[in-house]
Amino acid sequence: MDTNQLLTKRNVLIMSAIDTGLLIVLAILWPLTFDCRNTAASSQATCMASQPLGGFGVALFLIVAFVFTLLTMVVWLISMVKTGRVRAWLWFALCLIIPPIGSLLYGLFGPEEPKNEQPAYVEGTPRHPVTSS
Repeated sequence: MDTNQLLTKRNVLIMSAIDTGLLIVLAILWPLTFDCRNTAASSQATCMASQPLGGFGVALFLIVAFVFTLLTMVVWLISMVKTGRVRAWLWFALCLIIPPIGSLLYGLFGPEEPKNEQPAYVEGTPRHPVTSS
């Protein structure tokens, strides 16, 4: 597989959407799985597996968190490389600062190709006879 096929804005969008979905699943699983409370003896919260999911919920939470982390890193790296290649520095900074959401926004609204910039006159190239003096 060619790396240019992997580094498409569409792939960044798809993987970022999956990544955002996993983040939502983690936010839903957390209160169903863990019961965190402050104890009177300590100011730190202690978290324990709770009902309704119990031990199964802990295992499921850890698996989803692992997949989320791996996918976040992959999407982050692809979006950083893609935005660097097209020289979209604002998108690069957005993806650098907030990886899952920045990558999703880049996939939705970011540029695919660099802007056509007309270079100034380069020595050795022919000049137009009408516009040159």
